[in-house]
Amino acid sequence: MTTFKSSSELKTLNAPTTKSITFATSSKSNPTESLPAEQRWWTQKFHLGPTKYITKNKSTSSTSTTFQTPSGGSAIISHVSFAPNTIKGYPYQMAIVSGPRVGLYGGTQTSSLFRALARPNKRGNTNAEEEITLFGESDKSVKPDRSVSTGGQPAHCSSYHHDGRLLAVGCENGYIKICDSQSRATLRTFATHGTRGGFTVRSTGWIPETKTKKRMVWSAGDDAVLRIWDLSGDMLGMGDNVTPAISLKGHGDAIRSCVCYTYGEKNDEKSFLVTGSYDHTVRLWDLEGLTKSSDLKDTNAMHDNDESERCMSVMNHGAPVETLLVVHPSKKDVPIIISAGGTTIKLWNPSLGTCLSTIQ
Repeated sequence: MTTFKSSSELKTLNAPTTKSITFATSSKSNPTESLPAEQRWWTQKFHLGPTKYITKNKSTSSTSTTFQTPSGGSAIISHVSFAPNTIKGYPYQMAIVSGPRVGLYGGTQTSSLFRALARPNKRGNTNAEEEITLFGESDKSVKPDRSVSTGGQPAHCSSYHHDGRLLAVGCENGYIKICDSQSRATLRTFATHGTRGGFTVRSTGWIPETKTKKRMVWSAGDDAVLRIWDLSGDMLGMGDNVTPAISLKGHGDAIRSCVCYTYGEKNDEKSFLVTGSYDHTVRLWDLEGLTKSSDLKDTNAMHDNDESERCMSVMNHGAPVETLLVVHPSKKDVPIIISAGGTTIKLWNPSLGTCLSTIQ
């Protein structure tokens, strides 16, 4: 017969600490299952375990860094982006969008980000078993090396060009600014709705360049229109007078996310854009002709009457789509699109428009 105990007789469990953690891999009662190498790895990387396994006078990967935005914490952080290229041995450049400014953290030896990551943790050497936190005694505060102003309008997204110097910034008033991340100068400005202002730009990015070396950016936002802008086009139209190379319509609500990918053989690669919207759909857009044609005006005239020709597939997520992600299984396989919205994550084959898996 089972003996029951009252709640007063039950032992109160204490929260586990590094002193009380017992590794199953270091069990003396069953040496055949012992994996001391794994225990040493967890101890050295995250300081979970006896201090005898912690390498002395060496910094670990468990560091914490606090970044200060140009707004001084008064504005929320809406987006973080990294430059696709880096100098060997140095961290990637990073842009943090916060309020009307974009904080730039350089990837050079003199940048505050590099100095903060290279600064070793100051820990006292002791032989006694002690409780060690994952992030050290205090956080490190890193201030931006430079900042880009958007003229008082809140910014919502940013994207680095593959050279790591040009930066595209999408603003709340419908403006897309192309800035030099080194000099902080605004090189070009595109307006979605002219001087009367426009809808918020939620996503912006760079289309991969082809042999023609055309520099083109996309923008999408609350007006449910995907626009493509040509930086190397006619410079006569400046500011509000610049029109997009093409405007793609089809969504019935705000576009919250947009990603780009290339697929095909080395000499015959094609570029595609995938948009996710609050209308519960994910759409695949074909960019054939925009990156190869020498005259974008001819391409516009061909597709102005029927923009739906560029929409290759429409996928129903079943909830407002918040973000998208591209996964490349291999160079030969079709990329997988991951959409997230509501309480659901779905994996798609964009070429066929079929759902591969659903995670709830």
